[in-house]
Amino acid sequence: MTLGENARGALWMMASMGGFVLNDTIMKLQSADVPLFQAIFIRGCFALVLLGALAWARGVLFHRPSRHDQRCMGLRMGSEVFTTFCFLNALFNMPIGNAIAILQVSSLGVTLTAAWVFGERVGWRRYSAILAGFVGVLLVVRPGTDGFNAYSLSALAAVFGIIVRDLATRQMSPDLPGLFVTVATASILTD
Repeated sequence: MTLGENARGALWMMASMGGFVLNDTIMKLQSADVPLFQAIFIRGCFALVLLGALAWARGVLFHRPSRHDQRCMGLRMGSEVFTTFCFLNALFNMPIGNAIAILQVSSLGVTLTAAWVFGERVGWRRYSAILAGFVGVLLVVRPGTDGFNAYSLSALAAVFGIIVRDLATRQMSPDLPGLFVTVATASILTD
């Protein structure tokens, strides 16, 4: 039995989410021994080598984006640097579960912001799901208690950065190779 495209996509998505969890766990575990900026640099170097090799193998390592795409990439890269700093700052200084729970609001924020900024159609069901998601995060983080602190604001700032990054990515040309954009972003994170 062969898997359909949707099933393969779901499996790849699960694998990538597992990779994110593994990455966040490793970053949290080493946070007591490695300073924040050094950790960002080391993580960026690993990502750049792996992504660069993949982009080179696929022939998309060198690409000349249009002016519009260059501006979008610049905004995307700047917001990714901001997001990385804010999220890892929060992750290094608060429980991993709280940091990740706050970060889960990003997809809800992207949907809501896309509706407001780009006029995307969002029906009452999606608005209800967004509200339920926000309430769920509040239940996990418990604002006003020990679960919510100054570092929680850093995690919230990371959510803002993710929203800007994703909306800038949406504005890029469809013919711009995604792997090229990813490598360019990884290279900025190692500077």
